[in-house]
Amino acid sequence: MRCLPGPARVGPRTPVRRTASIAAAIALLLAASACGKDAPAKPKAPPAPVVVRADQATVLRGAEARALFDQCTREVPHHIGGFWDPSPEQVRQLEADLVVYLRGLKLPDSAPPMQQSWRQYAGFERVGRKLIYINGFPGPLYEGDYWKREAEQVCAGGPAYYGLVYDPDRRAFSELKLNPGTKEYMKRR
Repeated sequence: MRCLPGPARVGPRTPVRRTASIAAAIALLLAASACGKDAPAKPKAPPAPVVVRADQATVLRGAEARALFDQCTREVPHHIGGFWDPSPEQVRQLEADLVVYLRGLKLPDSAPPMQQSWRQYAGFERVGRKLIYINGFPGPLYEGDYWKREAEQVCAGGPAYYGLVYDPDRRAFSELKLNPGTKEYMKRR
């Protein structure tokens, strides 16, 4: 017997559909009750391929670059000495390295895939090093292209929202910070 994961979706109901829906719900409950400890575990799906698309990223400059460092619930890099504009070549290298970094990243199963995120980049200086801050968020939730011009700042939101630092000279990532979920955020307040 195959156990069904999660709740079934039910659409609009008419008197005829209601009876069918009740019968289907009873059948589903009976099938679910047969799924005990001895039921075989559903095999885990292989990880999705990591693809970082250039059209899902933008470099912010000036005041909007500075605004990326004013996140509501997520730690951001400190001791910033100034800002600079990453070159297109540096961004291409960052994105190539990001694919490798994301492949090796171990996150909780509940975390949405970061490779599906949209990203905002801001060049900043710290202790004489030129670094790039990455602000990642679940782009498919957004309409329009305002995010290509304005810093995205979200309170809570969970691990779909993240910050990450890239060192283009060393080609290394550090300081991964995930936004807390809403429940975590409310507990802190």
